[in-house]
Amino acid sequence: MKKRSFVSMALCLTLLFSVLSNVWTGAAFAKESRAAIVVSVEGTVMVTKAGGSTEYRAFEDMSLSQGDHIRTEAGSNVVLQVVDQEDEVTIGENTELYISSLVEADDGGKKSKLKMWAGSLWFKVKKLVNADDEFEVETPTAVMGVRGSNGYIETKLGQIYALMTSGVLETTPTTDNGGHSDSANVYPGQQINLLDESGEFSEYVTPIDIKGFVGSAPPSVIQQLLTTIQIIREENEQFVQDVGDGAKKVDPKSGLKLDSSDELQKFGANLTNLIANIAKEALDAKKLPANDVQQLIEKANQATQGDKIDLNNVKPYDPSVGLDPSVQQAKREQMERLKNERERQQENEKRQQQERLRQNAALQQQLEAERKRLEEANKKAKEEQEKKANEQYIQQLTAAERLRFEQDQRNAEEQKKRQEAKQQQNQGNTPTNNNTPTGGGTGGDDGGTGGDGGSGGDTTPPTGTLRINHPTDSQTETTHDYVTLYVTGSSDTSKVTIADNQSFTGAITRDFVKTSGYDFMMITYPLTKGYGDYTIFVKLRDAAGNESPIYSSSIKYKEGTVGLPQRTVKLTTNKTADELLHLNHGESLDLNVELDKFAENDRFYAAEVHIAINEGLFANPGDYTDHGPGYLFDGNVSESVLGEQFDPVAHEAVLKYVITNFKESGTAVGPDNVPAISTPSKLVTLHLDVHNTMEGVTEGAITIKNVILVNKNGDRIVNLNTSTTPLLYKVYPGEPR
Repeated sequence: MKKRSFVSMALCLTLLFSVLSNVWTGAAFAKESRAAIVVSVEGTVMVTKAGGSTEYRAFEDMSLSQGDHIRTEAGSNVVLQVVDQEDEVTIGENTELYISSLVEADDGGKKSKLKMWAGSLWFKVKKLVNADDEFEVETPTAVMGVRGSNGYIETKLGQIYALMTSGVLETTPTTDNGGHSDSANVYPGQQINLLDESGEFSEYVTPIDIKGFVGSAPPSVIQQLLTTIQIIREENEQFVQDVGDGAKKVDPKSGLKLDSSDELQKFGANLTNLIANIAKEALDAKKLPANDVQQLIEKANQATQGDKIDLNNVKPYDPSVGLDPSVQQAKREQMERLKNERERQQENEKRQQQERLRQNAALQQQLEAERKRLEEANKKAKEEQEKKANEQYIQQLTAAERLRFEQDQRNAEEQKKRQEAKQQQNQGNTPTNNNTPTGGGTGGDDGGTGGDGGSGGDTTPPTGTLRINHPTDSQTETTHDYVTLYVTGSSDTSKVTIADNQSFTGAITRDFVKTSGYDFMMITYPLTKGYGDYTIFVKLRDAAGNESPIYSSSIKYKEGTVGLPQRTVKLTTNKTADELLHLNHGESLDLNVELDKFAENDRFYAAEVHIAINEGLFANPGDYTDHGPGYLFDGNVSESVLGEQFDPVAHEAVLKYVITNFKESGTAVGPDNVPAISTPSKLVTLHLDVHNTMEGVTEGAITIKNVILVNKNGDRIVNLNTSTTPLLYKVYPGEPR
């Protein structure tokens, strides 16, 4: 994503928000699609929607679908829930994850597949009802198949680490597996630690290293584990029962040997101790606040009918219980070797992080020096720009206008000097003790109070002017349903309030910010009461709360003459009307959104267009053109997104396109309006694919559903003349008949 200023991003947030939660690909609204919901977010979590390139900050209840990419930053985490299964995934910090599959297949099986390049996650997957259901997590080395389980997966520094607290994890090598062969099952109380070595996966399955797991896992993962204690216990009790009844078999390659009821009973009791030991280690390692751990344990104890967990009396977890004696020593040696390797990896990571911090500190110093240099250069450039713009503006004025303009400048400068002098006086009048008068003359012979001077607070109101549709001479008539207000204010002005009535009912208040290069603030104000006379009222306010006198100016809104330019938004295509009615399967269609006759006062910096299409036409969210010769926006200083949402009632897809400018040409920050539009210009070209696999002819229409244009002041341009005549089309499965 292009780096933009925070202010610019905030200005476009309102416009973009309406489509963030509804940007779906064609697959996302297909009949077999499923969805995931963001349950909670902590820190910075970014989402890139399928087919797009722009990152959006994740928010609670945000809908995610197949093809979406998730990235968490340091100290951040996000909890997702698959809607129809209620499976939960807690994604830890510094994680890159991709939702590769989230569909329901023709056989009824529900496929949930995640691809994790780096990072960690905790999963809570309910028992999969259908034999064809799948829940998989793919890492660079292995594919982890989950069936009704709770566990943890981490990929870091080329090392894959996974463990199970309940259920079974089937670990299978990827195609490019670096020499690994075969697959391995990881059972409750076991872990698998895959290094860059060859050999069978089962060689790397060992009992859980509690200390290593707690030390490596993010706090959010430990917390989710402790909220699932009762579920883990119930699943492990069922696992022990199923093995005892013969309903489940244990793969001997895992190292487990549970062929006696006595060994099974010990194994089950040891699993109960496992969770208590993880909680105790989290407490000792200060992974979570002690109060949080204790509350989670108390909540679990209230829900269980079995043994309660007492963190002051935790029975030790025995990693040898259930192990085949013939492989027990080898597993212990393997576990010790993996533990040492894990510690070595963590130490390497710590050293690398310290080196990155050192480099970042040096880089930060360089950036700060460069920032100061650019700030000074921008300040100088702005002063030159304002001076040049002022000179150009004065040259365009008549002699009378020039005199008025220069007088206004002198008045503003004098007001500024008076304000500065008053501030200095107020500072000089600060009392030094309770017995000293605060300004003015001395008291009389009878001990009277001092003269003028008061308490020293700011009581001087700001001053300014108001003009309509011209910076020096207000216009008296208009044929537009809005006006441009030119408001000046003294240097202490902080707020401006505007209304079309003297009582200021329904008024709007804004921060007073002068238009770049000028001594006034431009504000677009709508005329909402139809044709007639309008008087606009303005009052200013400073930081101390002082309000100016009310300034007003009047204008008449009258009906325009024939031929007056009208702002239009319409659809055009690269097909003739006849060609649209004879489209063939496999063809493509370019659909243009064109704008025309937007005057200087109509300029905008953000646009949102909704277009409805019926069957037979399909849009790829990543395939559109919106910059280059003939287009309104400059791709170097704008961001855009195209989404698609299916309306099952109207049986049509609604394409939602949004574009926003983020900075002015030649300056560092601030959105920029597009130029005035005097000839037809393209906002965007949508590249549509034509499909019809049915026997008959598919037909429909393309229509504009909604258009939103917003200028840099945040005002919405209304009463647009949009194309109301739909573009009719027919799609044939073969040659036209």
